[in-house]
Amino acid sequence: MTGRAKRNPKWFEKEWGSTHPHVGFVTHAREFLNVVDLIKIRHETMLNKEFFENKYFSPGYYLMCHAIELGLKSYLVQHGYTLEELRKKPFGHNLCSILAETEKCGIDSSFVAPSLHSAIVYLNDLYMGKMFEYRGKPGIIRLGEWPCVKIMRDDIQRLLHLLNDCYRADSIAEKEV
Repeated sequence: MTGRAKRNPKWFEKEWGSTHPHVGFVTHAREFLNVVDLIKIRHETMLNKEFFENKYFSPGYYLMCHAIELGLKSYLVQHGYTLEELRKKPFGHNLCSILAETEKCGIDSSFVAPSLHSAIVYLNDLYMGKMFEYRGKPGIIRLGEWPCVKIMRDDIQRLLHLLNDCYRADSIAEKEV
């Protein structure tokens, strides 16, 4: 594994007030992703239409990008990054920088599917520029095909599930030591 060495739980407690703050990050990421499902149910019930079409959907992309940000940051927190480091450049809301750093720490395509990686690259500037939050802001129109909401949602769900499994395994290993 490359990147920083994992810090011991006492550091986490001093820095974060918890011995497992990375688990809180991934839980919060899952909450944002769950809202996408609630919107889907409401949309399909009211309009009697399939929701997950391959088209632009601002709130859904925002929620999914935020879930990605929190999920990937959970991995960095587990590897010793502080909240202060994660708030500042080069990280902040830059999904590409956050992803690159997690890759340096050992995350790979078994966690981040190629389709999710492509979606991150495609949506990063829009997410960083708050284009999903402020409709009508110049720059929202992009050429090309938007990432499929359903595939992206499923890829994020898989990422969060794998991160949670990883943290659970680490917790069990800590208890055995």
